[in-house]
Amino acid sequence: MNQWDTIQTWSQSPAVHVNGGTRYTEATTGEWVEIGVGAYIADGAHIGHHTCIGAGAYVSYYAHIGEHVHIGYLAHIGYGAHVVDGARVGEHARVGAGAHVAAGAHIGTYAHIADGAHVSPGAHVSDYAHIGERAHVGEHAHIAAGAHIGYGAHVCAGAHIAAGASVGASVHIAAGSHVGNYTRVGAGSRLDDGVAPVPLP
Repeated sequence: MNQWDTIQTWSQSPAVHVNGGTRYTEATTGEWVEIGVGAYIADGAHIGHHTCIGAGAYVSYYAHIGEHVHIGYLAHIGYGAHVVDGARVGEHARVGAGAHVAAGAHIGTYAHIADGAHVSPGAHVSDYAHIGERAHVGEHAHIAAGAHIGYGAHVCAGAHIAAGASVGASVHIAAGSHVGNYTRVGAGSRLDDGVAPVPLP
């Protein structure tokens, strides 16, 4: 069977759970929504027009998924999270409770956006990257594969955090900065424009 068991729903129609049958919930969907086999849309969630929810994905209570969004296979969208128009969430990715993934942002496969984190418009969080609780990723910032952003850290617009880098809690990375591959930036640090630390031995 194809991963998609396409269900075309109309405005304010109930969302569905497909897993050997269909179960109605008190969620709502827009027009032309595709919900994959075994996906679950919890009560109070909303799915916008022309959005695809992958097979086995879970959209939690009161989550809000915008229009033209793609949620990948077995992805998990937490309680009250927002995934805004045009965003993409990869396979097996997790978006925590109350997190915000803004318009056009891209969340990679197995990436983790923790509770209350904010990913700004056009930002790219690559495969296996982790964005900590209440951290902020600025517009068009790039978090490369396997990078780790700590609790409450602030990565400003256009910054690049390279593969495997680790940015500690409450760090401030200025706009346009570059943090090198496998670099570790300690908690509470501040990096100004253009700083490109070398990896620690």
